[in-house]
Amino acid sequence: MLADFAVCAQPLIDAGCDVLVPAGVLPGLLLCSERDFKVGDAPVINCAAVALKSAEMWIQLRRINGTQPSRGPSFALANRRAREDFSRLARQGRAFFDQGKE
Repeated sequence: MLADFAVCAQPLIDAGCDVLVPAGVLPGLLLCSERDFKVGDAPVINCAAVALKSAEMWIQLRRINGTQPSRGPSFALANRRAREDFSRLARQGRAFFDQGKE
């Protein structure tokens, strides 16, 4: 699959792309265990790693000087129902994984 990804990315490299940041769950799963993956000279950045480091950065910025991420239309907090649904699913998942520990 990595070879297929490289074939798809090659036109971007040919057009002068310096770095590839594939977004989405499927590319993230494909690339999650890859280290030092490149297409040509362009490094392929793992989107999950970028999201994690971004979250760490925002925590550090808030501690340093109170800077917080944008809460404009694209980055508004999830509504109450979405938060409740996520919490319920997280609890179900945790219960599922805790079953095997007994």
